[in-house]
Amino acid sequence: YEVGPEGMAPDQKGSVLIKNDKVKIPIGTSLKPGFRRCVAQVIVDGITYSNTMTFAFSPELIEPTVEDPGDFDQFWKSAITEMRESDATIKEMPLPEYSTSSTEVVLIKIIVPKSKVAFYGCLSKPRKEGKYPVLLYLPGAAIAPTKPLVNFISDEIITFSLEIHGINPQMDGAAYDEVKTAFNDYPYIGIDSRDTYYFKHVILGCIKASDFLCALPSFDGSNFAVFGGSQGGFLSMATASLDKRVSCLVAFHPAMSDVTGDLFGRAGGWPQFFNSKFQGIYNMPNVIKAISYFDTVNFAKRIHVPGFYSFGYNDHTCPPTANFAVINSIESSKTLFLTPVTGHWRITEMMSKSAKWVKRQFKLVQ
Repeated sequence: YEVGPEGMAPDQKGSVLIKNDKVKIPIGTSLKPGFRRCVAQVIVDGITYSNTMTFAFSPELIEPTVEDPGDFDQFWKSAITEMRESDATIKEMPLPEYSTSSTEVVLIKIIVPKSKVAFYGCLSKPRKEGKYPVLLYLPGAAIAPTKPLVNFISDEIITFSLEIHGINPQMDGAAYDEVKTAFNDYPYIGIDSRDTYYFKHVILGCIKASDFLCALPSFDGSNFAVFGGSQGGFLSMATASLDKRVSCLVAFHPAMSDVTGDLFGRAGGWPQFFNSKFQGIYNMPNVIKAISYFDTVNFAKRIHVPGFYSFGYNDHTCPPTANFAVINSIESSKTLFLTPVTGHWRITEMMSKSAKWVKRQFKLVQ
């Protein structure tokens, strides 16, 4: 077994012989807010089993480490204004193979060359005439074709499932796999400047997707949710922060959270820019400055709408220390559904509770 602060080198390790089917491993305590983690392995009949347990110590007192730039708001306001003033092209392609008798599905392609925005999205909307809420679904990390969310959460909601890299999801599988290898390191592209960082045009693309949804004649004009997990949780919080038309959001284990934590002796969020394996690769001062314009903590401080947030304590990808740095920075109404024994995945209850929460926000259920 190994025991230590979450995401850091263990301060205890050892082996014990299990007698009477039980053994106690002391995990110690923490003199400051945070988490301690025990990773244990046991060999039974020649087979090795392993598991993790993570223990919280006053997590509601965890404060962020990332700096909040004085010109954060002006930076994003200027970038969004420039993007909206730039020429854009929008194309629609029917997807009859996904459409149903009650729902029409189309593939949308939007390009804003000046702002380097390029993405695809699958739009699912009720065929019946009327005004409907809209939901923007934002993807997790990796390069994968987006799929339409036909009747996602409810058949009374317009949904737009976004692809953020500009790769046509209808591309032949082999060709898609070949193209996506060029994007494998995208979380690190242009990281030494806020103006060149990859996620700048991704976030602007999320705002452009919001513009598209809000311009639909069938949008009811007031009910607008953003929804996502991990990278999608980060993008949901960024979009809700920057676009005042968003009325509520759902974020599971948000990425890009308090990423400078590793510089302060604690677990930083995905993609762990500052852990030991990346030391010496970057121009560190430039990266620290640039990344503060993209950290989920600084978007969280500017969210003014209700949110549903959920994550587990055993998450090695988006660690709970970083997640609490975000949660504790939110001043607006927040519904927190903690699942302490889970890692970087969603359980059924996360989806069912968040879906019901969104429908209540949209006044589709009591």
